[in-house]
Amino acid sequence: DDYLPETALNDLYEVAEQDNVDIVFGRFKAFDQQTGQMKAYHYTDDFINKEFHKFRLDDHLALVNNHSIIVSLYRRAMLEKHRTRFTIVRKNGEDVAFAFYTAFYAESMSMVPGKNVYFYNIGNFLATANESKLFDARDNLLETLEFSMKNGSDALIKEMQKKAASFAGDLRRAKQVYGLGDKFRYYLPTLVPLVKDISNEAFNLLPPYPQRFTCALLAGDFEEAFSLFTKEYNLTTSAPTSI
Repeated sequence: DDYLPETALNDLYEVAEQDNVDIVFGRFKAFDQQTGQMKAYHYTDDFINKEFHKFRLDDHLALVNNHSIIVSLYRRAMLEKHRTRFTIVRKNGEDVAFAFYTAFYAESMSMVPGKNVYFYNIGNFLATANESKLFDARDNLLETLEFSMKNGSDALIKEMQKKAASFAGDLRRAKQVYGLGDKFRYYLPTLVPLVKDISNEAFNLLPPYPQRFTCALLAGDFEEAFSLFTKEYNLTTSAPTSI
């Protein structure tokens, strides 16, 4: 249901050879398969957004939000050196961890958003939400956060802490899976590990809603966290239940 332009691999390979880098990123173009219309925006536009050569992850930390590998070309020797493989621990979102670890280990990367190297049939991530995907998304992020805390620079740690706190507060997928009843509320305490070690510096860079939501989680006030989420997204709630 997706397709590559005829020159996609060669476009990436030429940059890889010229720059002698471990990863090259091209650009997505997303389309709606039902209408055939191209979309004006794909989430990767936020960080594969400028021509940038021979950089490392700390030079462009927005790449920690890249959850896809399909516009990238990887040096095999780099993957073998660091034994980078797709996880077999979780069934969903295995490209999320792979994208993070390869960017972390790469000694140099280049991005060329002027090269459209993948046409992607965009879907609605909420439409296919289920409990397995919900848990795997949470656990992929927790794994890479904990790895960053042990091995990353201060700047990377701060960026990952911001990402984790923002993820914790975005409960749209959980709502799709559970509705707004007891199971939804029981899910909230499982998010505490995502924010428990957040630094003041990372916390202060969050927008108001993730800040308030993080405070509620850290205080163990899950009813407040529930209320904050429903107000943020203008949702009708069921009667409160003790957690």
